[in-house]
Formats: sequence, structure tokens, C-alpha cells
Amino acid sequence: NGLALLECILLPWGIFVGVLYVLSFSVHYDHAEATWCLVFMGLCISLGFALKWYWHHNDGDYTNVELHSWYIYLAAACFVAWLSGLVLGQSNFGNNMQRYYDVSSMGLSRDVDPQAVSGDAILDTSRVFFKQGSYVQQDRAMGFKDASTYCVAPIIAGNQSSGQPIAYSYWAVGVDCCTPMPPSAFWCGSDVFDPAAHAALRWTGGGTNYRRAIEMAEAEYGIKAHRPLFFTWMKDPEAETVRYRDAGVHFFHACIWLYLAFQIVSFVGLAGFYWRNYLAVVGKRSLL
Repeated sequence: NGLALLECILLPWGIFVGVLYVLSFSVHYDHAEATWCLVFMGLCISLGFALKWYWHHNDGDYTNVELHSWYIYLAAACFVAWLSGLVLGQSNFGNNMQRYYDVSSMGLSRDVDPQAVSGDAILDTSRVFFKQGSYVQQDRAMGFKDASTYCVAPIIAGNQSSGQPIAYSYWAVGVDCCTPMPPSAFWCGSDVFDPAAHAALRWTGGGTNYRRAIEMAEAEYGIKAHRPLFFTWMKDPEAETVRYRDAGVHFFHACIWLYLAFQIVSFVGLAGFYWRNYLAVVGKRSLL
């Protein structure tokens, strides 16, 4: 039955693609509750095949044992596909697409003077191009250690005096990329030592440990932090935003085609095993 063979391949694959898609992309970001309802529907398909096998197995219907055995295969294959889509979809969303949606939903600001412009003025901004000459003041870096070291360093304009106590609104941050106490060193971000870099991408993750590091910097250097905003220092935050999106889309496409190959190989292997057993049984019957 060609249709049944296609069903055994395409149905689990379709469940995998559907679950991976809704968990990876904007449906998950914009409609979380609806997303999990759709994911649960994928699980229900697997449960439906399992129940169908159970009913036939327990009602004494042995007229088509071979067909009933495929119900349990479909139940298992659909469950593996559902679980794989769940795990990989969550991973893709957490590592790539959530960051992309967080950043792209916010604005972009150019020529921001970190000395003259308060962080309150750009609270809805994720990509910031600072005034030419702005840099990360690495000699006022600080780190708070909590298993990992959470590093911070103020972002200042090029015309600021390093000894002047001012209120800092903008902070470059990173994990395990600084010496936690003076004499300070800070190397968070691939462009932190590039004099041509004067832009940053907003950090939208948890900030509790970064705030603790800033409090330590205030006490150590006698400076003030006014409603600090956290950034990753880089040359081109717009290109980095696109990179998150491209990485998520590439991951999705790679997963769906690799899983189709896996589904075909596993089905063909199981069908071949079943066919050999079937021929062996037929051969024994013919001898009798």
C-alpha cells in the first residue's frame, strides 16, 4: 500500500516540521499559549495511534495483526518526531530567534553621546551607534563572580576625562571576559580593542548579576551609575541582528531535511526487517 508507506514517512516528519516551526519562530514569540496548544496537538496524534493499537490488541481482533503492528510503529515514530521537534525548537528559539525578535522589536539610535544623552532617552532602543570616538573604559571594569564572572565596563565619549566622577548610563557587559577586581582588564566582545568600533547591541537577558558588578564598580571607583543599560560592544549591531535571524532559519532548514533523511532510513530499515520475517514465516508455512 503506497499511501500507507508514505504515511509512515511523511506523517512523523510533518509533526516534526510543525512542532519545530511553531516553537522556533514568531508564533512562539507573539502567541506563547497558542503555540503550546499546537504542540500538544502534535502529541495527541501519537497518543491516538497508541490508543488505536491498544484497542485492537485487547479486543481479540487478530484478523489483521500486521496492520495493527504498524499502529504502534506510527505511535512511536510520531512521538520521537514530536519530542525531537520540541527539543530542537526550544533550542533554536532560545539560542537564535528569541534574541532576534527581542532586538528587532526595538529601535535604532545613531550618534548617541554617552555623556550627554541619558539612558532614559533610549529605553526602547536595542541597536546604538555612539558618537564617533566613544569607547569602553576598560580601566574601570569590574566583575561579579557567581560560578561565572559577570563583567561590566562603562561606555564613555572620547572627550571624557577618565578621572572625572560622572553618572554612567551605558555599560558594556559579558561573561568570563574580565579580571573581577583591579587592576582591571576587560575583553568582552570581539571588537572591544578595535578603535573603529563605537556601536553596541542591547543585552536583553537577565541583568541581576551585572547590576551587582556595577554596584561594586561604583564603590571601587567612586562613580555613579544612573539606570544602567547593558550592551554588547561591537562594530555593527544591525549585522549582528541579521546574523541571529539567519542562524535560526538555517538551523530550521538543516533540521527538517536531516530529519526527513533519518525518517526514511529508519522506516526502510524497519520495513526490511519486517519483510524478512514475513518471508521466513511464509517459507515455513509452504514447507508444511
